[in-house]
Amino acid sequence: YFADNLINQKNWSPFECLKRIGSGISWGAFTTILAFIALAINTLPGLHQIAIFSVAGIIGAYITVIAAFPFILTGREKPREPFLFVTRLLNLLYIYPHFIAKFKTTFHIIFVLMIFGLYFVKTEDDIRSLQSPPADLLENEKIVHQILLKYEMSRFILIRSTNVEDLLQKEESIKPQLAELIKNKSIGQYLAITQFLPSQSLQSKNYQLIKNSITNKDLVFSEDEKNISESTNLFEAYHLASEPPKMTPELFYTNPFGKRFKNLIHPEAAMPFSIILLQAVKSDHNIAAALANQKDVFYINKTAETSEILKKMRQQIVLSTIIAYFLIYLLLAIKHGFRKGFAILAIPAFAALASVIILVACGQNLHIAHTLAVIIVLGTGIDYTIFLAESPVC
Repeated sequence: YFADNLINQKNWSPFECLKRIGSGISWGAFTTILAFIALAINTLPGLHQIAIFSVAGIIGAYITVIAAFPFILTGREKPREPFLFVTRLLNLLYIYPHFIAKFKTTFHIIFVLMIFGLYFVKTEDDIRSLQSPPADLLENEKIVHQILLKYEMSRFILIRSTNVEDLLQKEESIKPQLAELIKNKSIGQYLAITQFLPSQSLQSKNYQLIKNSITNKDLVFSEDEKNISESTNLFEAYHLASEPPKMTPELFYTNPFGKRFKNLIHPEAAMPFSIILLQAVKSDHNIAAALANQKDVFYINKTAETSEILKKMRQQIVLSTIIAYFLIYLLLAIKHGFRKGFAILAIPAFAALASVIILVACGQNLHIAHTLAVIIVLGTGIDYTIFLAESPVC
């Protein structure tokens, strides 16, 4: 309405205006709704909500423009002198088509070069790339983590088994691999339940080792050790004693110290599992490789999983956008012909390509936020080209 009023100030009528612009805004609304419907195909619930809200907003805005604007603007048809900057802008717009016509070939060359420039686009789906705290804050956080020995909650080792005893033995069996990971600095430290609660098998072995050491007559004890052993009848006690009861998770957790590590093992689950927490993780690849051949031992990397989800979302968004704009092109081709339909889509495509190439030139990798921004560029651009194509003065 505003643009039409500027062009047709004399004898301007809102109802006559609607006849001129009705086709353009109808096609613009329809194509935008189609693009958002394609976005709703994505599996992310958040994008569904964005698409539904946007479609509802476009329909509401369209109905308002069609049904309310002609009545609201009736009686305000008196032409007003536009502001100076608007007049100058209109003068530039009148000159612009003649200027750009001289560089049509250059425009085509730039467009083709930008398509080849897509080869250099790099994608980045790591969720951590969406967060960019200051370097000094990251450094302070790293120092705090080292002081507090903070273990990561998003990256840990999960072990499963059919019973608690086998579970603890599995955890003990991977300790050599964990020690090697610490040695090659893939991780800083780890926290496991078997550091405090050995398996019953290991408890029996430890007991036998102690018993054999104490009752071994060939061992040489110091005078103090002999006195302690004789005064407490330690030799006799170990000769006569049977093996003591084993420590179990249930007994371990009755102790205040044991309660601190209750979340490291879950014996009550249908399939018991334990968790090994990691600190100062440096190489996800090395951890995964070290545990690759271990049955029912998994390296859980929630950051990588979330990043993989973002990657799939980005790919789905790109695919749904291509499908949506292909359908839009078919509709425009039916109405305006294949050549003009291509021209209508070429301008927003050029703007979207230019946005991506500028990102690449600035050393940025393309992630999901950039993909959504490119869709906005495409959506805004195609609306304007449709308005121009449908305008009777163009």
